[in-house]
Amino acid sequence: MKKIFLKAISTMLVLAMMLTPVAQPAAVHAQTTSKQAVKEVPLQTNLALHKKVVASGNEVDALKPELAVDGKGNTRWSSPYKDDQWFYVDLGAKMDIDRVVIRWQTPAESYKILVSDDAKRWKNVKADGGVIKSKGGVETVDFPLLKARYVKFQGVKRAPVEGTLYGYSFYEFEVYQLHDLRTIVDNVTAALKVNAGQTKLDWSAAHVPEDYEVTLYGSDRLPVIDLEGDIREPLVDAKVNLIIQVTDKKNPIRKLLSDNITVLVPGQHKQTSDRNSEPDVIPSLREWYGGKGNYSLTESSRIVVNAKDHEILQNAAELTRQDLQDITGLDIKIEYGEPKKGDLFIAIDPSLTWLGDEGNLFKVDEYVSMTSSTAQGVFFGTRTALQIIKQHPDRTIPRGESRDYPKYEQRGLMIDVARKFYTIDFLQSYVKLLSWYKMNTFQIHLNDSVGTPFKDGTRAAFRLESSTYPGLASPNGHYTKQEFKDLQLMGKEYGVNIIPEIDTPGHSRVFTSYNPSLGNPSTGDDNMLDVSKPETVQFVKSLLDEYLDGNDPTFIGPDINIGTDEYNGDTEVFRGYMDTLIKYINSKGKHPHLWGGLTHYNGVTPISTDATMDIWHEPYGAPQQAVDLGYDVINAQNTYMYIVPTVYGNYLNTQLLYNEWEPVKWETTTLPLGHPHVKGGMFCLWNDASEVNGLSMDDSHDRMLPGVQVVAEKMWTGTREDRSFERFEQRKKKIGDAPTANLSHKVAVNNEDNSVIQYLFEKEFEDASGNHYDGKGVNVDITQGKYENGVRLNGEELY
Repeated sequence: MKKIFLKAISTMLVLAMMLTPVAQPAAVHAQTTSKQAVKEVPLQTNLALHKKVVASGNEVDALKPELAVDGKGNTRWSSPYKDDQWFYVDLGAKMDIDRVVIRWQTPAESYKILVSDDAKRWKNVKADGGVIKSKGGVETVDFPLLKARYVKFQGVKRAPVEGTLYGYSFYEFEVYQLHDLRTIVDNVTAALKVNAGQTKLDWSAAHVPEDYEVTLYGSDRLPVIDLEGDIREPLVDAKVNLIIQVTDKKNPIRKLLSDNITVLVPGQHKQTSDRNSEPDVIPSLREWYGGKGNYSLTESSRIVVNAKDHEILQNAAELTRQDLQDITGLDIKIEYGEPKKGDLFIAIDPSLTWLGDEGNLFKVDEYVSMTSSTAQGVFFGTRTALQIIKQHPDRTIPRGESRDYPKYEQRGLMIDVARKFYTIDFLQSYVKLLSWYKMNTFQIHLNDSVGTPFKDGTRAAFRLESSTYPGLASPNGHYTKQEFKDLQLMGKEYGVNIIPEIDTPGHSRVFTSYNPSLGNPSTGDDNMLDVSKPETVQFVKSLLDEYLDGNDPTFIGPDINIGTDEYNGDTEVFRGYMDTLIKYINSKGKHPHLWGGLTHYNGVTPISTDATMDIWHEPYGAPQQAVDLGYDVINAQNTYMYIVPTVYGNYLNTQLLYNEWEPVKWETTTLPLGHPHVKGGMFCLWNDASEVNGLSMDDSHDRMLPGVQVVAEKMWTGTREDRSFERFEQRKKKIGDAPTANLSHKVAVNNEDNSVIQYLFEKEFEDASGNHYDGKGVNVDITQGKYENGVRLNGEELY
C-alpha cells in the first residue's frame, strides 16, 4: 500500500482464501451478516466438499489435490510447474450443477471447466467451448443447469508471478446447484416495477414458492426506496438499483443475492424545457425540479435561522456568513426568526430523517430555504447555495426545488503526512475544501518510514506529540496534541470526520528506532514490530491509551485506523495481533479501520469483523472476500484512487473516474450498486518520494484538487447518463477552492490587463491596478526616477 516497490507491482501473487466457504457468483452474491469472529463452517451446498479427487500431479506431497475439497482456507492443491495440468472431483453420482467456484492461490492465465459422466469423455460447460481468462481471487464460473458426476479444472496456460511461472494452485474447488434460487431471482426481477403513487415494493406477481423467502438486501437510493421496501415519491423520475436475497427456508444456509435490479420510480413532476435547468454544482444534485425566474442576493439579504434552532445552527450560520463575504464581498447579517424576500433561511425539520444525516431540502423562490433533520445536512445545503452564487457574478440562484442526499456514506481523502509534513494550517484548509465538496472523511496517516533519509538524517517519522514516549514525535515536524484535537473540532464544525492513523506492526521503523527491543533485529528488517512479544503489543496499546483515555482525549472522533498492512512475520501471530487491536479499539468505544490484507495473510486465527476495511490492492485483500466475511469496506483501490507524486500517478485519471468508476468498482471486481457493506471510497495521497524530490504543499494541492472534485461527484451522486465529462471540467474550474481557503492562490482582478498590483508611485503606494493592494513603505522614499517617480531604498530594515 505504501511502499514504492509494492505499488509498482501489478502482477503480484494472488492469494485467495475464505474462512467460510460461501457460494459466490460474479454477478450474484451470497450474504454474510455476522459480525462475530469468523469460524470454519462447511456449507452443505458445496457438492464437492470432502469428495474424491484426482489430479495430473502435485508440486510436492504436502500440496495434494484432496486439500482443495477439505473446506479449509489455509490448505491447497498445487500442480507441477507445467501448462495443461488438470484436477477433477467425483461427486459420487450424477447431480444437477450450475456453478463452480475456484479460490485461487496462484491463478491460471486461462483454463476450462469440463464435466463428464464417466471421467473419460469430457464436455465444456461453456456452450461455445470457450477458454476462461482468469481474474484470480475468488473466481466464479456460472453456466446453464446440467447433470454430471465429474467436474474438472483443465489448465490451459499458466500466468507468471513476478516473471516466474509456477503451477496452478487453489485453496478450494467448489461445485454448486443454485437453479431453484436463480429461477426465483429471475421471476422477481421480471415482476418488479413501480407504478405512479405506489408506496411499497410488490413482487407478489413472481409467485414465490412457500419454501422460499425473498427480502430486499440493498438499495442505492434509500431516500426513494428504503430497505423495508417503502417507496417515497421523488421530485422527478428516479432510477433505483436494488439487490434482493432469496433464502431456502428448508435449508436457510442456502442464500442467493441478485445482481442489480433497476426500477424506475415515477416522480411527482415532469421537468420541462420551459423550467429552470438544474444548477451546476459539485457534487451534482440528486433530484431537481426547476421553477421559473431567479432568486437574487442583495446587500439587504440576511441569513435567517429558525428561532428554535438557534443553538444547533449558529455555527452553520456563522461559517456561511464568512464564506459569503469571501465570495461576494457582502457582509450579510445573521438574524433569528422568519425569512423574507432575498434571505437565506436555514432550519431543522425532524420529519426529514428519511433523507439521512447529510441530506437536505433545498428550495429556491423569493428566498432560499435549506432544511434537514441535522445541522450537517443544513450545512451541506449552504454549500450548494454558495457554489451557485460563486458561479454567478449577479449573485443569482435559479428558482426550483432539490432533494439532495449522498449515494455513499463515507467519502474521503487520506494524506500521508508522515513522509511529507504538512502544516496544521494546510490541513485546516483541506477540512474546508472537503466540506465544500460534501466530502465527510479526512484520514491523516501519522507514521511511516522513508527510503532516502530526511534532511536531519532520520529514516522514519511520527507526527504527533507524545508524553507517554517523550522524543517519539519527529523533530522535523509534528503536531501538538492540542493542534490535532483542534483540527478534529474544526472538522466537526464543517461535517468532516478526522480519522487518525497509527500504522503498526509494519511501517514501524519510527518505533523500532525509538526502542529497538520492540522489533526483532535478527530479521534485519527494522520496519517491523515483533508482535509475538507481549511488551511490544503493550507499547502500541499504551500509545493508543495516551490519545484515547482521560477527561481530555486527543482523538475525539468515532474512528481510528490501525493500519495492519504489509507485515513480514508469522502470519498467525499477525492475524492474532489484528484481532487484538480491533477488539481493543472497540473496547474504547471507537470504530477501527484497517487496510485490507486477509487474502495475502491467509490463515486460521479468527479476526473480528467489527471493523471497516480499506480495500486497496486486490491480491492482498479482495473486496468480495471482505464483504463475505462481514466487513464494511471502503474502496481505496491503488489503480484508481492512489497518487504517489514523482513515482507514479501524479494525478488521478479524472476522465476515467468520471465516466467509469464508482466505489463498488475495483480493478477486477465490481460489486452490485447499493451493496450495504460498500460504505464509500477514499482518495489517497502517498508521499513515498515527495520530500526527497522537493514537492511543496502547493504541488500537493495542485494534484489533489482535481481528484477531490471528481471523487466527490462520484461518491455523492454516482454515475449520470445525462451529464458529460467535458461539462464537468468547465464546472470544476468555476467552483475551484473553498471560500476562505485559497490554496491555489488565485487572485480576482478588476481590470482588463489582468494586472494584480501596479505601483506608479504618483500617490504614494496606492495600487493603480484597481485591486486595492495598497502598500506601505518603511525606510524608503519616493523620488524622481529616470522617467517618472521611483523608490529609493535606504538600507537596513526596509520594505
